[in-house]
Amino acid sequence: MRADPSRPTGDPEATVSRTGGGASAVDHPFLELARGERDWIRARHLPDGMYELQHRGVGDPRRFELYTSDHRLVRDVLCAWLDGAPGWSESAVWSPVDPAIEELEQVRNELSGLLGGLTMLDDLEAGLDLALARADELMDGFDAAALELPGQP
Repeated sequence: MRADPSRPTGDPEATVSRTGGGASAVDHPFLELARGERDWIRARHLPDGMYELQHRGVGDPRRFELYTSDHRLVRDVLCAWLDGAPGWSESAVWSPVDPAIEELEQVRNELSGLLGGLTMLDDLEAGLDLALARADELMDGFDAAALELPGQP
């Protein structure tokens, strides 16, 4: 979904995405705004009423984060980033994400993607079980004598 065209963003490539859940770090609703792959900001609503904000800029490979319970701060930071307001990141105290934690998150996401494919095997097994149960039903209707071949005792 594209950003609201009635709001000036300073960058026509700004996009908005929202999801309601999934595996891994996306177990809670989040909103992500992005200008390409390296310039983005994400707000995630956590179950205890807290919000997690993360961002990464084009010129800096590090990710920064902050946690707050103030939904107004979240709104203001997201809108300022989207508008390209100068000094938008100085309106809050950001901490760099520990590279070890970032690496663990990447591994978890890769594994959840890999393990997500295993659910296909569960579906295949369930389909096979249904097919065998149906074959049993059909075979129950046959008389064993009718299945005997001529000339066999």
